[in-house]
Amino acid sequence: MVSKLLLNRRLCLAFTLGSAVYLLAHLCGLRLLDCPIQQLFDKPCPGCGMTRAVTSLAHGEWQLSLQQHLLAIPYLILFSFIGIAAFIPDKHRDSFAQIIQFTANRTYWPQLLASLTILYFLTRLVIYH
Repeated sequence: MVSKLLLNRRLCLAFTLGSAVYLLAHLCGLRLLDCPIQQLFDKPCPGCGMTRAVTSLAHGEWQLSLQQHLLAIPYLILFSFIGIAAFIPDKHRDSFAQIIQFTANRTYWPQLLASLTILYFLTRLVIYH
């Protein structure tokens, strides 16, 4: 599944450029979008705090980042994979996607990350709300 995303250059470019614009705006102190789930239900979504956590990482504030969103680093690694796939040549992107798929099949990291995200989300709902 991850490899299919990585093979789609346009989707990777859109995702990478959109994320970069959003993160740069946040680094400059601009708020482009409030979380619609937070606005509608007054509860955090699974990604709430992720932008602040990545911004804290960019400033070298590791502990603050972990407090804002525990899974920011694994997601930043995933976003990096998508960014790499957006810009490398086709022949290298195919090999890159195969390597990522091979590791995903051996380690189940996408399923683990999804499971941890759900567990983290539910834990935050119980503890903080």
